Amino acid sequence: MNKAEFIASKLKTLAENLSDVKPKTKIPEGLFTRKASGIVRGLLDLTNGDKGKAMKKLNFYINRFGEDLPNKTEVMKAKSLLKD
Repeated sequence: MNKAEFIASKLKTLAENLSDVKPKTKIPEGLFTRKASGIVRGLLDLTNGDKGKAMKKLNFYINRFGEDLPNKTEVMKAKSLLKD
């Protein structure tokens, strides 16, 4: 087996293993389209009341959308509510 075949076989194995990976928490559909208080409540429910983890999930969402963030005003209000 040459180097290219070896790498190809490793990548195939990796791809097969990654297809079974599931996220630890599933964000409910429509969570970030709610009012700020609903977003905070939903995130805190997902994280068992841990504000740090909730903020981490919210920041991840904000960073993924960047300038195209839908419902930006409510999401940013939720962020400020979590900071308190």
